[in-house]
Amino acid sequence: ILDVLEIPQSTYYRWKHKDKEKDKVTQKVIELCEENKFTYGYRKITALINQLYSASINHKRVQRIMRKYNLNCRVRPKKSKKIGEPYYKTDNLLQRQFKANQPM
Repeated sequence: ILDVLEIPQSTYYRWKHKDKEKDKVTQKVIELCEENKFTYGYRKITALINQLYSASINHKRVQRIMRKYNLNCRVRPKKSKKIGEPYYKTDNLLQRQFKANQPM
């Protein structure tokens, strides 16, 4: 087949092994994102892969994979306090009398 298509044998084997390597990295990225509930971005995922698997992977590659499979960090909306009347009011028991007649 290689002779008919005029493709060098080395090119074929480089292409064949390249897919397996990409598959492993993609699986690692997907696994780490799901494990951390999509709270980490591409920088943190890259650092974890480089730490845990002792393989140096570029952050741009991880970012591309995360973008392709929609694994980006899911930001939760900030909660704000509601302004207005409190739900219940308590009685003023002290009546602003802060001085005690005796100690303790």
